[in-house]
Amino acid sequence: MPDATLQAFYDHGEVGEPMPADGGDCDAMLARFREAGVDMTKLAAKLQADGAKSFVAAWNDLLGRIAAQRTTLT
Repeated sequence: MPDATLQAFYDHGEVGEPMPADGGDCDAMLARFREAGVDMTKLAAKLQADGAKSFVAAWNDLLGRIAAQRTTLT
């Protein structure tokens, strides 16, 4: 998880109720998005691409920090 996400959650995040196993009212909520003109396929693709990009950046940052600490210790 990117540091910025952790910091934002620490700053003002709240743990709410978990999503019900059956998805709750997600079908109705998604229908509202579609009715508002949101292209769900494009939105899903963008969220997946952005999430993957953020994960890769966080992973590379972590590997860089580990390498720097390893160099410091040797």
